[in-house]
Amino acid sequence: MNRLRKMLRRRGLGTNHVWNSALAVMTPADLDVCVEWARARRQASDGIEAPSRSTTVHPAVKEAMTDLEGDLREHARHGLVGYLIAEIISRFLDRLEAELPDANG
Repeated sequence: MNRLRKMLRRRGLGTNHVWNSALAVMTPADLDVCVEWARARRQASDGIEAPSRSTTVHPAVKEAMTDLEGDLREHARHGLVGYLIAEIISRFLDRLEAELPDANG
């Protein structure tokens, strides 16, 4: 988070800001893609754990993710949403890093 704060020059940036932004713009509409991302994240197990559910998110994002969790459960199986969220946030951060100027430059 500190690196992201430096890149964006936003000292007050919190985890909830990243959650809201990532989930609002990076969530695939296709459930097959969601399942693919979640399963790949679970299999890779690269140290990024599923985010805590205690993070405050915008009500619209929370509702969308609740709906998505139910849809994933019906489409694949229970337990994938945490991996999906971790993958969405990871992809969002990778995209930010690629688009923003170097924090040191």
